[in-house]
Amino acid sequence: MSISDEDAAYIKKDPRPAKIGYKPQLGRSGNGFIPVCKVPKGNAADSKEFIPVLDLAIENTKAAPSLVSVDDGYSSKSNLEDAKERGVATVSISGSKGKRITPESDWDSPAYLEARRNRSEGLIIFVGNPEIPMDNNKMENGIRPCALGRNNYIGNHSLWGGELSSCMYSIIQTCKQNNINPRTYLQYYLEKCIEKNGDMSQEEINSMLPRKLKNNIIVKNDLTLKKF
Repeated sequence: MSISDEDAAYIKKDPRPAKIGYKPQLGRSGNGFIPVCKVPKGNAADSKEFIPVLDLAIENTKAAPSLVSVDDGYSSKSNLEDAKERGVATVSISGSKGKRITPESDWDSPAYLEARRNRSEGLIIFVGNPEIPMDNNKMENGIRPCALGRNNYIGNHSLWGGELSSCMYSIIQTCKQNNINPRTYLQYYLEKCIEKNGDMSQEEINSMLPRKLKNNIIVKNDLTLKKF
């Protein structure tokens, strides 16, 4: 399917145009916090990812959510039962498929009605807030160079290489957000590592992160990102 990424798959869901890529699974709390993000290989079925994503969210937060609200792509009797066994009090699966497997008393209860209403409002929040874009094009364009680069050098070749790439992308973007020149910052950081013979405490490493650098260090080492 892709010579640069063997894990990608053909994704077709009418009436949307077909794509080659992934179907990421993302969990969002009621306050907008993202406790879980999972990217399965290829065109994984949503229903099969429901419990693995829920387990990962519980592992990350050390607590089971009191409510889970999803669309009917995640619908299955076993998902409903397994989620409740894990301590989720309200499991709201919207759509006709979700309605068929949800007891009528639950479906019409205030908690389930509120869950479906909040989920719908989240999908159209841009209508009442024009400052919020209705698409994610800006984010997708932002990560496009990463995808093009991976295609040009025929993948990462190893799990370690992929992890290193993600770290470098994160560091470079954090530098840009903090008005720090990525190239001079990396030179500064690596020189400090050499001075310490690679033996640095976690506290020393944290103090050298781009967002934690003090102004006097930035000025002294000429780390400011200059605009031309």
